[in-house]
Amino acid sequence: MNTLKQCLRLSAIFMLLLIIACKKNKVRKTEDPPQKEPEKAYVPVKLETDGLIINLKYKENSNLLTAIEENNGNKTLISYTTDQKPSKLEKFKNGTLYRTVFYEKDNAQSIKRAVLFNYDHVLDGYIPQGDYTFQYNSNNLPAEIKYHSSTNNPVKLHSMTYHSSGNLSDVSILNYPDQTSTVKYTFDDHKGIATHISNNWLFALESEHWFLPSAPNNILSYLRSGTGADQLSFSYEYNAERYPSKMSITRNNTVQQLKITYKDLPLQPIQ
Repeated sequence: MNTLKQCLRLSAIFMLLLIIACKKNKVRKTEDPPQKEPEKAYVPVKLETDGLIINLKYKENSNLLTAIEENNGNKTLISYTTDQKPSKLEKFKNGTLYRTVFYEKDNAQSIKRAVLFNYDHVLDGYIPQGDYTFQYNSNNLPAEIKYHSSTNNPVKLHSMTYHSSGNLSDVSILNYPDQTSTVKYTFDDHKGIATHISNNWLFALESEHWFLPSAPNNILSYLRSGTGADQLSFSYEYNAERYPSKMSITRNNTVQQLKITYKDLPLQPIQ
């Protein structure tokens, strides 16, 4: 009888140990690591300075710039093809159309040519003003811009080099036949005002506003030597997302300050 009790006791202990061992060896369900939220992208929607307000408008839920409107009646309107490539840019002064640019694409869907017209309201028609054509580097950034007159004679040549960051470094300018100048740029390491505006560099060629060249980072200095010598410096205050919230532009001891307002993009930006 005692022997039977001992056997039962040993069996119970054995089963208990077996259960414990099974629990230890049971594969536990691992929890997925928390997903990092994608970083938001922002585009500027308003710039304010000394009584001038500049509003920027975009295609719905995108970074495709459609309008730059000033409260003095000046504005730029931008149209796109069905595949979201720039097709036309129109410039207005005091509400009156005076310049139109038509963009042409190559087979790779890059902008290869911009055709220029002034609008004559007396003739109610376009007056040809020439064009400019593009050559791109291996990073698909413009390496050369060749300007031609309405009779297809060469007028000006811009040759660009870039920092490893993708920011402009130098622009060599030849005004035919023999006038030359060089522009040198420096940039900060913060997020650029125009980083997420699609084709910002293209629209900067037709704009008087200094925020458009600020991509991928923000321009700090512009130094032009030779013909048309000029110098500007830029400084910024930044918001919590590391975008400029204020921009100061200094030229000849005159300072212009701009306050910048952004909106976040709900969808993936179009490049």
